[in-house]
Parts: sequence; structure tokens; C-alpha cells
Amino acid sequence: MLNRNGRIGKYRRVLSQKRYVFIPRATSSIKASRNSGIINNNEVRMKVLQELDPYNVMKIEDSKVLEKKLKKLQSFTKDLKRQLLASPDSLKSKYDSLDNIDNDDLDREADTIFHSLRSSDEKSNKQKNAKLISSNFGSKNLTELISMAKADQATSLLPEPIKDIINDDELIIKNLSNKTKQDWNPIIEKLYLNKDKFKDLPRKTFKKFVLTHIQGLSFQNINKLDEIFKVFAGNELKKFNFIMYSCLFENISKLPFVNLNINDESLFVNNRILSKLKELVDRYDKTNETIVVTNEKFHGNRNKQHNIILNYCISYTSKSLKVAYVDYFLKHFKQKYDILPDKFTFTNIIQFYSRLDLPEKAWDIFDTMKFLSQAHAPDIKTYNTMLTLCQRSKNYAKAIDLFHEMKDRKVVPNVSTFSLMGSLLATCSSDNITAEGNDKALRLLGWKFISEMMNKDDLLSVGAMMSLAAYDGDVAVARALYFEYTMNQYRKYKAQGKNDVESWQKAMNPILFNYLLLSYSKYSPGKLPLLLGWEEGRHLRRDLLNFADYTVRNYEDCPIILPFLPLIELDDVNQIVMESNALWHFHVNSGRVDKDYLTYGKDDVELMHKACSNNSTDLNKLSTNILSQVSKLKISNNINTKILNYKCVLTYLTIPIRLNIQEEYIRRLRLYTFDQDEFVNLTTCIIQDKLPMIGKETSSKDLMLKESNVESYFLSIQHKLMMENSIYANCMKSAIQFHDSEFGSKIWSSRGKYRKSLQFKMLPMRTRIESDTEFAQLMVNFFTEQRQYTDALSIVLSSQRYINWTYPMIKMLHHALVELEDERSINRLLEIVNKKDPIKDLNLRIEELSL
Repeated sequence: MLNRNGRIGKYRRVLSQKRYVFIPRATSSIKASRNSGIINNNEVRMKVLQELDPYNVMKIEDSKVLEKKLKKLQSFTKDLKRQLLASPDSLKSKYDSLDNIDNDDLDREADTIFHSLRSSDEKSNKQKNAKLISSNFGSKNLTELISMAKADQATSLLPEPIKDIINDDELIIKNLSNKTKQDWNPIIEKLYLNKDKFKDLPRKTFKKFVLTHIQGLSFQNINKLDEIFKVFAGNELKKFNFIMYSCLFENISKLPFVNLNINDESLFVNNRILSKLKELVDRYDKTNETIVVTNEKFHGNRNKQHNIILNYCISYTSKSLKVAYVDYFLKHFKQKYDILPDKFTFTNIIQFYSRLDLPEKAWDIFDTMKFLSQAHAPDIKTYNTMLTLCQRSKNYAKAIDLFHEMKDRKVVPNVSTFSLMGSLLATCSSDNITAEGNDKALRLLGWKFISEMMNKDDLLSVGAMMSLAAYDGDVAVARALYFEYTMNQYRKYKAQGKNDVESWQKAMNPILFNYLLLSYSKYSPGKLPLLLGWEEGRHLRRDLLNFADYTVRNYEDCPIILPFLPLIELDDVNQIVMESNALWHFHVNSGRVDKDYLTYGKDDVELMHKACSNNSTDLNKLSTNILSQVSKLKISNNINTKILNYKCVLTYLTIPIRLNIQEEYIRRLRLYTFDQDEFVNLTTCIIQDKLPMIGKETSSKDLMLKESNVESYFLSIQHKLMMENSIYANCMKSAIQFHDSEFGSKIWSSRGKYRKSLQFKMLPMRTRIESDTEFAQLMVNFFTEQRQYTDALSIVLSSQRYINWTYPMIKMLHHALVELEDERSINRLLEIVNKKDPIKDLNLRIEELSL
């Protein structure tokens, strides 16, 4: 880049008509003599320098600089000799007496200092330190040097008196040296065994110890740390300062909440962590009663401390998803200290209401924060939380208003903000009703938000870009993003010393993988990607595609890479099917190439045979025994359960539906799902001895998946999911797409049996109603597609008491009836759709009467 003077670095720019000529500037203050016959003082000095440094090690450009350093060296050497003669006691660790100090030792010291002065770069400093260490510790052996190094490192991690109490430098270094992953639990356990030594510990040392950010403690060790604090304070409340309380409250706030399903009137009785939290708050109150407020500034600091403690209490209790716990501490601090929650506490409460699916209360608190005071004004974390609520409700208009409001309030967006905006607009574009026909415009706007980010390689930004590419059906961009991110993650975990299976399982993100599968399902041959219509988007897409390399060339350090086809763009449906199958198999198999989860060994079959042939007459006991064995096999065979989830399976099944390949859909459905009714029938047949089993006479080393024997069926459950509401709905969509009435009838019958099962009855009432509504709508569309209009209308008529039918749900049936000109059926259908809710109708009449 050119600066204002037209210079590039240390070079001048000389312009000609056709080319640039770069002339280096003079970098030395020594000017060449024009008359070579005249010998000046500089030349004499240079000859002296060459004699002192014949190999040009010093690389000092100006002789005056060297002269200054030589003078410093001479004066330093004189001072050193004088100090050595004046203070012999300071050298006892190095010499026995002054008689042992000879000229060689002094010359060695002088040489060390001289070489340290000759260069100021980092390499010379390292040489200086090495020589000084060798001169100081040359008389010690390797074991002593290692122990001294450990002691120095342990002292840098903990204060010296605390280190002496632990008396185990290896324990300190092992658990605290990694700043990003410290484990304080063994340290606290060791200190607890010697807690009596804290009585005489200096207050300054103890404060330094507490301020080392003790974190990640278990509940047992939090109690032990509390006992240590009590010993130091002599069990006096007035000596329990805010730093101690903050340390304990912070560690409690990070603990997971254990929900015991207790009643609100027994809030702190059956939960030991909540009881400890309440006990600490009571003790904190008593400690504050002993403190006398002297001035207004001190009073303001105390209020800040109260808000910090309240924030920790809300952080923990909000995990319970119970309003009573949160309200208790809010009311307590309000009554006791008359304080309002600060913006951090308000943000925690907003997140709490968001998890409870109470968006109205969250928005009320957010509006309160904006108009309460400048100190309570929402920050970027609060705005990101509200953007998450907008994403959940698919309200992109409100999200865009929030983004502009942030700019008006001078709140600087971060990577999370732009990523949330991108993924939010991608989600809204997937819903035709929400997008209102502007799906492409919403995705393009999402890409423009993404282009504002400088860093595009973290999880949030990659997820946002993959969501936009997936909903647009841009398979090439989704593939490139997923490949590069996952391979980099795999490299990172391999560098940490993890094995291949563990590295792959940690590197494979189920959310990103689901976006990749979604892009496959949205693939349409010949469709132009949205980014190609935007100039900046074309450059961004080109960079993303060129950055990905699906060959081993850039990953020679990796034993295996993701099984992508070595193509930048996929242009055939068969390529989509083959690559999605290869990737699914690779992910569920946790990246293994030596063993396949579809192949069962002889030992696995024998274990399952023992589980099936236990001569049990109890159906539940036999089913539990078989499922327990399947769970053990799933762990031992390293099945990737993070990838094998209902969301990913549904997307994986959707690919052949949208590509209209029925055989592939049936294959995937059979391989990765099983019907509960079929499982119960097989276990019943085992009890009644109606099924032949393989037994111990099996001689083959490996047995491929076969439906002909019951052991193979139960072994296959380790890589299958039981069919539930979402799977049945997906099957019905496939029956509609493939015009398969037989398959649709079978799915209808299977789901009817599933509705009678215990698993369905244990679901919340709201979930059951929503699933029944979705499946009923699919059944109406199925019968409409089969031209069985009477059956479709019968479903609507028979379920009108339980399902609130709207016009979009029966739109397909209505159009078919209009084509037939069946006025009677049309009127009956529209009566159900236009039927008013009796409660709403009553409220409207009350309003009319009041007016």
C-alpha cells in the first residue's frame, strides 16, 4: 500500500511512463568517501571493528553505537571487579571463598555480558540466559535443575506459602499449568487436609490465593473451600470478606441444576445445593450487618457487590426453569438491600424466560432495561438474546429493527450478532408463510450480514453460512464450509493426543452436519445459486470454493479425510445420493475404517444370544435385558450417538423423498429405524419359543446384517432409532410423494399402535396434540392425492372437536372439491374452517356489550 508521500516501506517510488523503479534508501549513517585515496577516521574505526569481529557477528551498522557499548562494557567490568572484592558473601552459593575467584572466572562473566550486549534481538537474549544459567547452576546435576524449575513454575502458579502447604509441585503444575483447562479440585482437596495451616497465613498471601480465580469446583470441594475460608477467618463473620463470598457463589453458579421435582413450598429442603446457596446468602447478610457504611461512595460499592451476588444466585436458579426459585432471591435482595437488578441480572432473567418459552415477559424486561437508566441499558449480550427470541418466533422484521436500534444506541455488533442475523434470516426464508414470497431476498440479506464479519472460521459464522447455503440448495458452498471446518477440528484434537475415534467424534458437529444434509435435500439440477446474482457474493463464493481441497494433498498429516467426492460442484442426482450415503456411514461409524457397524462379530452375536435366551417369561424384563445389551454394544462399537439423532435422521431420509428415489428411501428407513410394535412382537415370540436363533454353533467370523435371524435384528438396533411422531410424519410425506397407497396405509396402522404405547402417553399433552394435528393434516393430503375425497373429509369431520382446522391445512382438499364442483362437501368443509371458537366468540360479545 502507498502512503501519503508515495513510498512503499523503505523504498522510494520513481515513476516512468511504463514501469516502476524502486531505489532503496540509505539505511546507514556512514557516508561513503568520494575520494578513495583519503583515509578518514571512519575507515580506521571499521578496521578496528573487523579485527574485533572478523566474522561480522555483531552486525552493528554505526561505529558510534559500538563505541558506546564498549565503554559501557569497560565500566561495567570495573564495577563488577570492585563488587566482587568488596562483598565476598554474595558469592558463597557459587564459590567457596574469594581465593577461588580467578581471572578465568571473571573473563567468563565478562564474555557473557559482552555477547549479551552485542545484539538486541531475541535469539541473543536466549543465548545470554542460557550462559547465565549454565554459569550459575553448572555445579548442579540434572535432577536438581528439574526440581528447581518445577519449584519456580509452581510458585508462579500459586503463592509460595500456599505451595508449601500443598508440598507437591507436580500436582500444582499438572492441574494448573494449562490456563484454559485448570482443575482446582485436587488442589482444594490437598489444601483441605492441611486446613489448620491457614490460621497463621498472612492476609495478603491469602487474598492473592483467592484472586487466582478458583473455578470449576464440585459441590463437595466448594464445601471444603468454605471450611478453609472459615479456618482462615477464625469462624468470625466480620472477617469473611466479599472476595471469599464471590468465589463460593461463582463456583455454585456454574454447577448443573439437579431437578428433584419438589413442590414450591419445600424449595430448600430436598436440594442440598439450593440449601447451601440459601445458607451462604444468610451468612452474607449477617456479615453485612457488621459493616458500617461510612460514605456514599462506599454505599455505592456495596450495592455493586450485592448485585454481583444476586447475579450468581439468578445464574444458578434460572437453570431450574422454576419461577419460584428465581423470585425468592429477587424478593430477598429487594427487601434486604433495596436494590434493583443490574443489566447482567436482567439479561439472565431474560434468558430464563426465553428457556421457559415466555417471550412476552422477556420483552417486557427488555423494554424496562432500555428506559430504566443508562447503567441498565441493554448490552450486546442482551441484544443477542433478543435476536435468539426473534429467531425462535421467526420474526425477521423485529430482528432487523433490533439491529438498527443497536446502531442507534452505539452498541457494537459482534460475531454472534452477525451470525444470528444470518441464521435467523435463513430460518425465516424456509417458511413460505413467514417469508411471504421473499425467501430469496431474505437469504440475500443474510449473506450481506455475513459479509460484514471479519472472522468467518468460527462455529457461529460457519453455522450461519451453512444455514444460508443449505436453504438455498447451494451444495458446493455447504460442502466446502463443512469440509474445511471439520478437518481443522480433527487436526486440532489429534494434536492434543486424542485417538482417531475420539478426535472424529469431537470434530463432527451434528448441527453443521444436518445443514450439509439439508443442502443435499434442497439440491435441484440446473439451479443457479443465489450468490451468483450479487457481485460481492460471487467473490465470497469463489473464495470459499477455492479454499476447499477434497484431496489428501493438503492433509498429508491426517491418516484419513472426510469421504467427499473430489469435485468442486456436484452436477448429478446420483452423486448427491452416493456422497450423502458415504458421509452418513462415515459419521455414524465415528470415522473408523477398520470396523463397520453393519458387520457383527461372532462375540457380539453370542452375547445377544445369551440376552435373548434367558428363559424369561416376563416381557418387560426381557426387553430391558436386550436393550441394555444393545446400549453396551453401542458404546463398545463407538456408534456416534451425536450424529445418530432424530433431526439428522429425518433430514437424511428427506433427501431421497425430494429427489424422488423410493428404493433409496426404503433402504435408509429399514437400516436406521425400527418399529416398536415389531420389537414387542419379536420379544413375545422369543418367550413363546416361536423363533429359531443362531446359537453357539455359528462358525463364521463376521455376520452381515440379515433379517432372517432375531439376533441380527436386535444387534442392528444399536444403529437404529425407534420410530416416533416425526418419523411417522416423514413416512407419510414419502407415501404422498411416491403415490404409494399401500405404504401409506401401513404407516397409518403403525402409528395408530404407537399412540397406544406408553412412550406416546408419557409425552406432554401439548406435544401429543401437535403431533396428532400434523399427522391428521398429512392423512388428509394423502387421501386427497389418492382421490379418496370422502375419506379425507371424514378425517376432518371426525377430528374437529380436537383439532383446530385452518384453511392452509385443508387447502389441497378444498381445491380438489372445487374441481369436482361438490358444493355440499365444500360447504361442510368451510363450515368447519370458519367455525368460531366459543370462548373467543363469548369474549367478543362481552366487548360489544361493554361498548
